[in-house]
Amino acid sequence: MKDLEKIVTYVELLDEIDTDHVSPCNSVLQEMTNVMREDKVGTTLDRAVFLDNAPSQIGGMVKVPPVIKGHNS
Repeated sequence: MKDLEKIVTYVELLDEIDTDHVSPCNSVLQEMTNVMREDKVGTTLDRAVFLDNAPSQIGGMVKVPPVIKGHNS
């Protein structure tokens, strides 16, 4: 409940913004056209150099802490 109150208080700050002369925006994508770019292969960092900069590695890959833990963890 305390967190919700903080969120509502923060959102109420929007009431202080003067939006009288701002047109409503129903979709930010209305005027956009093709925003895709052509894929181009560029220069890449050598794998050994990349792995040398990783804090931890295993089997030629960067080792990271688990993000999803199983029920036995």
